[in-house]
Amino acid sequence: MANPYLTTVALFAALGALAAVDAALASFGLTPFLLGLRWLRIHLVTLGLFTEAVFGLLPCLMSRAAGRPLPAPHRGRWLLLNVGLVTLLVGIPLVRAPMIAVGGTIVLIATLWLAVDLWRIGGGRSVSPSPAAGGDPAPGLAAAGFATGRPFYLAGLTLLLVGALVGTGLWLEWGPALGIARPKETHIHANLWGFASLVLAGLLVDLHGALRGGRAPDRSRSLRAAWWLMTGGALALVVAPWVAMDWLMVLGIAMYAAATALLYATLVWPLRPGAVKAAGSAPDRRPWAGSAHLLTAYLWILVPALALPFIVFGGAAVPAARVEPVGPSILSYGWLLQALVALLPPAIALAAGAGAGGSLGAGSGSGSDGRPDASEAPTKPLRLGGSPLSWAALNLCTLALVASVALPAQEAALQGLAFGLLAVALLWLARNLLPER
Repeated sequence: MANPYLTTVALFAALGALAAVDAALASFGLTPFLLGLRWLRIHLVTLGLFTEAVFGLLPCLMSRAAGRPLPAPHRGRWLLLNVGLVTLLVGIPLVRAPMIAVGGTIVLIATLWLAVDLWRIGGGRSVSPSPAAGGDPAPGLAAAGFATGRPFYLAGLTLLLVGALVGTGLWLEWGPALGIARPKETHIHANLWGFASLVLAGLLVDLHGALRGGRAPDRSRSLRAAWWLMTGGALALVVAPWVAMDWLMVLGIAMYAAATALLYATLVWPLRPGAVKAAGSAPDRRPWAGSAHLLTAYLWILVPALALPFIVFGGAAVPAARVEPVGPSILSYGWLLQALVALLPPAIALAAGAGAGGSLGAGSGSGSDGRPDASEAPTKPLRLGGSPLSWAALNLCTLALVASVALPAQEAALQGLAFGLLAVALLWLARNLLPER
């Protein structure tokens, strides 16, 4: 990853840890004036940490997959993005509509700029020769289809544009003008079920070959099905609260759960502890925490997905009014942040030129016809990030948040515990993202 983005990812992780400490103190009644900062804490992870990582990683990963030289960091786009993010993160807790409008517009422009660049990187033909093609330029990423994360990235960024537009409008009362029945729900669904889900899936596709030592079978057919299911499900989940059509939300959840199960079986389960090995070597016995982060992250996202129909149509043991304030936190910390802890270190290494040889992610080790390419020797697998401490902290944090919904009498204590554990995990991440001196 380009250094400015790596630095700001670590900065947002540290700021998130500070906000989590504030939340823990507020939950225990020590700083009650900080109780209104819930959305700031969530946005430090989603809008700050994750978005910075996406802007820094995707141009490098797509250039590598396309066989192009790694691009230098675009400092103009980095500056534009961070001006927008800082303006939003100041304006949101202060509820300053002009600041939110300016910050949201700047982030929209930066996102559109990134999407156009990624589209250009994926078009045309590779500038480096492909061994399987006898030295001729390899097809561009558009021809590679679902062997890379490109389709997931572009769909995710499109939904980020929708989420940013609706989210900015929350503070400017655009909802009635745009005909949005439930704007906050639409915003959350576009950003989490849409943008975050699709981009993380793309990262899994691009990293899969390098995490398996350069030898991964061709999974294009399964990934094509997962893309259609996930994109269709995300669109249904965005449209449903927009037009107040609850049955469409249940359909979207069903499609999304099917896509997640398919990704789990195709890309996550093969990375379980002991399953990774290079040709001729023993199974990988490296620390299990990175694989555990991924395995449990994609189980956490199914919890709200499976509970949503009961909340929408009634029959849930817990009232929806208690679930709605905590649901985004469960997704942000139990799923999104946990997956980032695992995927960021290998993604940064791959974007910098390390890892398996091959130009395509899930098709790494495959020739232009999709069959294994014997000319590419397996390499040492990249390692997932994480530690037993970060895994325990994030999963206990999420369990405490879930318990706080079911046990209202202990809500304050459980949420205080959860945010204290979240601070530990974010500090661990910030420390491990910075290079050793």
